[in-house]
Amino acid sequence: MTNIEKNIKIKETYAATMLKRTSQICRVFTCKVQYNHLNKQQRQQLKMMFVEAKWMYNYILNLSQDNNNDIFKLKYTDLNNITHLDKDKNIVNVSLQYLSSQMKQSVLDGIFSNIRGLAKAREAGLKVGKLNFISEYTSINLKQANVSYKIISKNRIKIQGIKKPLRVNGLEQILSLSDYDLANAKLINKYGDYYVAITVYTNKENKNKPTEIIGIDLGCQTSVTLSDGRKFNCRVEESEYCKNLRRKISRCKKGSNNRYRLKKKYRKSNAKSINRKNDFARQLNHILKNYIVVMQDEQLQQWSRYRHGKAIQQGILGRIKSLLKNNENTIVLSKWFPSTKLCSCCGEKVEMKLHERVFVCPKCGYMEDRDIHAAKNMVWFYKNIPYAEHIQDFAEIKNQLDVIFPSVFLS
Repeated sequence: MTNIEKNIKIKETYAATMLKRTSQICRVFTCKVQYNHLNKQQRQQLKMMFVEAKWMYNYILNLSQDNNNDIFKLKYTDLNNITHLDKDKNIVNVSLQYLSSQMKQSVLDGIFSNIRGLAKAREAGLKVGKLNFISEYTSINLKQANVSYKIISKNRIKIQGIKKPLRVNGLEQILSLSDYDLANAKLINKYGDYYVAITVYTNKENKNKPTEIIGIDLGCQTSVTLSDGRKFNCRVEESEYCKNLRRKISRCKKGSNNRYRLKKKYRKSNAKSINRKNDFARQLNHILKNYIVVMQDEQLQQWSRYRHGKAIQQGILGRIKSLLKNNENTIVLSKWFPSTKLCSCCGEKVEMKLHERVFVCPKCGYMEDRDIHAAKNMVWFYKNIPYAEHIQDFAEIKNQLDVIFPSVFLS
C-alpha cells in the first residue's frame, strides 16, 4: 500500500468515526491506580514518566525561544536525547528511557496546540503572554486505545512503557456498560496519587422527557430546598490538619524544598474535601435528572461579598448551579423575580429580613417556610407567565405580574 492510499484510508476511517460520534455521547471515567499494589519498578517507571515529560516539555520550550529553530519541524524521534537543568542549575544530557513513542508525541502535540491557541488569541486582539517553563508535568495523554493503554480485566489496565499491568479501582463503571467505544485516556499524577481518566463513547439513550416540575431554591443556611419540601444541606469545613499546614507554609521561605513539600501535602489533604463536595453535588443532580427543574439565576458572587463568603466557600452552591445549568431539562429564571417576597395567592409583596425563616402574608394570611415558599413560587411563575425562562428584564417581570395582580405588585 502506497502512502497516498494509506492517507486516503485514514481519512475515510476518520470520517466514518466522526459520523458515528454524532449518535453517541462522550463520558469520562476516572480510575485510581492502587499505589500500595505497585512494585518498586512500577513506582519508579510512573514517577520517571512524568519527570521525563517535564524535561522534554521544558527542552522544547527552550528551543522555541531561539528564532533560528522551527519547533514545528520537530519529530518525536528527534527527542531521544535532550538536556535539562539539575538542582544546581547545571546542564545535564539525558536520554529518555521511560516515555513511550506515543507519549512523546502527545507532549510534542500539546506544545504545538498551546502555541497555536495563543497565536489565534493574539490575532483576535486578546492580550496574551507566552508559555512558561513548568516545575511538574501532571497529565500524559494516552492517545490510542489498545495501544497506548489496554483494559486487561475488571481491575487491571496495561500502560505502554510499563511491563506489568497496573491494578486500578473503577473499571467496573466502564465494563458494566452494554455498548461502548474506547477513545483516548490520560495518565494523571495528582498530589502523589496516580489516576487513569478514560474517555468512552456510548450510544444515546432515547429517554422520555420528564413531565413533573420541581422548583429549587439555593441558600446559605440550607444549601438546597425543593418545592416538594425536601431539604439538603452540605457544608464541608476546612480540617484542622489543613489549617496547621497553611500556617507552616506561611512561615516557610518561598522557593524552599520544605515549602514545596508542605504545599503538596496541603493540596492532597484539601482534595478530600473537594471530592466530598463534588460527590454530594453529583448525587443531588442525579436525584433531579427525572424532573423539569426550575431555578433562579442566583448571584453567588454577590453573596460572597456580603458576609456569606465562608458559607459559599464551604458549600456546594456553585457546583449545583453549574451542573443544573448544563442540564437540558433545567429552566433558569431571571435574578429579578421576587421569589421570596411575592405571595402567589394574592400578589402581595412582603418585605422580609434574612433572619425571618417563615413567610407570612399580612393580606391573605398565607404562611409557609421561607425557602419552600420561594421554590414553589418559581414553579408558579414558570407555569403562569408565558416564556418565563426568556424574561430577564425587571420591568418586563413587573408588567407580567401586574396583569395577574393589578396594582398590587410594587417596584
